[in-house]
Amino acid sequence: QKLYEYLFLGSSFVLMSLFITSNSNSSPNGNNMTYTDSSVTKYIGKIMTEGRIPYIDGFDHKGLVLFIINFIGYVINEHWGIWILENIAFIITMIFGYKYIKLHTNNKIAAFFSIIASMLSIAYVYNGGSYSDEWDIPLITISLYYFTKGLKNGFFKKYYSFVIGICCSLAVLLRPNIVLIWGFLALYLIYWYVKNKKLKDIL
Repeated sequence: QKLYEYLFLGSSFVLMSLFITSNSNSSPNGNNMTYTDSSVTKYIGKIMTEGRIPYIDGFDHKGLVLFIINFIGYVINEHWGIWILENIAFIITMIFGYKYIKLHTNNKIAAFFSIIASMLSIAYVYNGGSYSDEWDIPLITISLYYFTKGLKNGFFKKYYSFVIGICCSLAVLLRPNIVLIWGFLALYLIYWYVKNKKLKDIL
């Protein structure tokens, strides 16, 4: 039964991802006429494959991780490599979004349709192709899942904090202003530890 459940969820998430990103300018069906921000980051990713240096041979104020993602995409394939990475990020978002919703309800059907509806509501983010938003979303979702799981369990395992910290670091290196989300999580966590008299665990 678990196997069938995972197969259903996996195939559904893959099909949903392909459906949403098929309209992306990074997709094989797209016109590759990306908007200004994504055009710049794609350009810098492309020149990195030629051995040139970001911020020197091509400049944008975005973080290095965004350029590395585009670089990896061009290494995979010049025409659809970034689109492959977009789908991986989208599927990760749905997996952890589904797990996050299940923390609040045992109804698997409600959780499934909730995450599908949520993904449809942010589909426009993927239209431009390789925007920083679409790479931020899975990092936010992973962090929210482990953060909420720790609160519901009444304790934070060390790797929860480690994973959240890694996601925060990657997000800062994508677009620094997004760190406000993790700042809020950190402040709430400090409040939670003080409230539950776990002062030693704050460190």
